[in-house]
Amino acid sequence: MPGTPKVERLPVTNNDGSKADLVQASAEQPEVFYMVSYLDYGPNLDAYKTLANLKARYAAMGTMHSKRPPYPGQPGLEVTVDCHDGVYINARALIVAPRLYLMVVTSHSADYSSDTQRFFNSFKPLSP
Repeated sequence: MPGTPKVERLPVTNNDGSKADLVQASAEQPEVFYMVSYLDYGPNLDAYKTLANLKARYAAMGTMHSKRPPYPGQPGLEVTVDCHDGVYINARALIVAPRLYLMVVTSHSADYSSDTQRFFNSFKPLSP
């Protein structure tokens, strides 16, 4: 992650009513924002439904393009979104066991694709 990330733990309530911490690290630069997070859903996680819901949220933000899921054999997605307000979003999600990982890069320019891929490709999931 470029720069020193700000790390936060945010309490959330999962769909099944269980409590968990969303752990998020982010770094902001003048033209681009980087974020990586994870959330443990517990044993009742429906990976494909969770990814479908996430994809629908991104699709509602603007013109979305899907890419091949980044990790063969693991439930995941990668999308780019040209938002209605001029913001570009690149997002990659991966589910490992009951943990959802989400990496996001946002900017006001589409020129950050090589930096985005370098950021995404540097990610190594932790064991829950």
